[in-house]
Amino acid sequence: RDLVRSRGLGDVYKRQTCYLPKGKKGEEKALIHYERILEYYYRTRTEEEFLEKVNEWAKLYIRYKKEKNDI
Repeated sequence: RDLVRSRGLGDVYKRQTCYLPKGKKGEEKALIHYERILEYYYRTRTEEEFLEKVNEWAKLYIRYKKEKNDI
């Protein structure tokens, strides 16, 4: 345990890497993984804070895709 400050589950999820198989199995695992993250934020934030966080993630994802020229 961190002596200075204990980290919440959100910090753990942010640092966690998820390796997924290709195809339908990978899609199912990805959905389960992201559902857990969303569920954590939904339970620990107000609805407004949750929606702000999801919007922030969407903007980051769009920026990431544009940088990779995938959009």
